[in-house]
Amino acid sequence: MTLSLGALTHENLTTILTTTPPLSDDQLYSILSTLEPGAALLVTDDGGVDPSDLPLLQLYYTAHLFSLLLINDLNEARFVTHRFPPPLLAQRDPVLLAATDLLRAVWARRYPAVYFYLGVHGIPAPDGTSTTNSPQWPAELRPLVQRYLEHFRGATVELLGRAYTSVPVKLVGWFLGVDVEVDDDDDENDEGKEMEGVQGEQGQGQGKQKRTEELVAFLVEQRGWRWDEAVRVLYPRQQQERQEKQRRSMMEEEKNSIEEEESIARLVGLIVGDLGE
Repeated sequence: MTLSLGALTHENLTTILTTTPPLSDDQLYSILSTLEPGAALLVTDDGGVDPSDLPLLQLYYTAHLFSLLLINDLNEARFVTHRFPPPLLAQRDPVLLAATDLLRAVWARRYPAVYFYLGVHGIPAPDGTSTTNSPQWPAELRPLVQRYLEHFRGATVELLGRAYTSVPVKLVGWFLGVDVEVDDDDDENDEGKEMEGVQGEQGQGQGKQKRTEELVAFLVEQRGWRWDEAVRVLYPRQQQERQEKQRRSMMEEEKNSIEEEESIARLVGLIVGDLGE
């Protein structure tokens, strides 16, 4: 289907968001940013908006924020929020508000809040939130929301790999918004009380065990991490590669040092031999 990029219509926007195969992150951003002048044309000179155009503007600006999150341009995303038409802000659309709150959470790296706004089950509402329920994203946006959830989790895995040489599975679950199984000793320990807040009441017992197994399997099979079940600790691949590189570097330096010492010894032997003659 051909996209009419010069016109901002609900049909056109829905096609952009749900086309198969999906547009790349850069393509999505490029197209939606091209449509922003069309959104501006729906605002009158005195800042008014026809009520019939509000649903389209709400969908457009929410999608535009997600497109910027996907390319990690948080600064531009914040600028876009300042370009919202005043009537759109006055409408206080829960979906647009959720997208704006999501942006704030990503900016501040408030991981539980990010997963709450992305609709991950078992994550309680952040402090100061007027509702205890995760946003109900409209059908047109759900593929984009799921896409950003995977994007954010992938980026977080990369950060964990660079920051930790080893990391407990419970902490990994906290960073990735996964309600994982914890051992009995952990429950009796006061350490990590902040993280306990993101452990929902749903998915107890076998549910938690299954999610733990799935998380570990993903990190081991897809990301090359190592899992020590005895201590329930994961070892990121990047750190393993770094340690292996350091080990090889030390071995190479030791080899070079031995060769240098042997060369010096041979040279000394030749000098001594010449003097003896």
